[in-house]
Amino acid sequence: MEKIKVITSTQNNFIRFIHSLKKKKVREEKGKFLLEGINSVREALKCEVEIPFFIFSEDLFKVKGGKELYEELEKLDPKSLVAVTPAILNKLSNTETPQGIIAVPSRLSWNESRLFSKNNSFIFILDGIQDPGNMGTIIRTADALKVDGIIVSDDTVDHYNPKTVRSTMGAIFRVPIFKAEILKQYVEKLKENNYCVIGTTLREKSQSYEKVDYTKYNKIALVIGNESRGICEEVLQTLDVEIKIPILSDIDSLNAGVATGISAYEIMKQKSWRI
Repeated sequence: MEKIKVITSTQNNFIRFIHSLKKKKVREEKGKFLLEGINSVREALKCEVEIPFFIFSEDLFKVKGGKELYEELEKLDPKSLVAVTPAILNKLSNTETPQGIIAVPSRLSWNESRLFSKNNSFIFILDGIQDPGNMGTIIRTADALKVDGIIVSDDTVDHYNPKTVRSTMGAIFRVPIFKAEILKQYVEKLKENNYCVIGTTLREKSQSYEKVDYTKYNKIALVIGNESRGICEEVLQTLDVEIKIPILSDIDSLNAGVATGISAYEIMKQKSWRI
């Protein structure tokens, strides 16, 4: 650390730029986002994601695996390493106990043709999900089940939100995510490509998720709605099947991330896809 120039001022232009990436508008304009933690950085490296900067403090060397990660990054590109004081890294961090490393990857770009590949058979559609934690959980679930992609509505929380990125534990680099300005158009295109569109609802016509025979459908798109209002009306009109998860207490509904996991695993189990 003695031989490395350490940034000590929060007014440094580079530090101010990195701090600005906490804002969605800046992330979109600059095409960059923040990635924290040793494990998440390692997952990004496995996926060969473009990462122009790695910001670290001396605290990195106090964490298990930190020294090894630093040495690996130094071999890859020493010019990408930016040293800062622990106080500055803590200011840039979104966690209570930072691990001394923040990467600044470029936003990923997925070709839409990948979404409609003839080999695809299972896709998530997120309509207005607002909680970053729910978003992260859903992305991790999609990665665990090797879901072919996720379509998100324009009003869904930014999947590059620092909390979302952190909760995906690297899954965000492996799951193709597509933002839809008009969600209904994407849903209709999926239907044209022989997808059965299944949504989680609480309407009377909704069936218990475990009583639906998913083996009848070659391709499935699972729609998860907003935490409070559910699926919007225009997308509700496109659903082929409506499912619900039985609840024994007086609560209205399950956490969106949990509901996605329960529904998706039942679909996978019945069809014996990938598991």
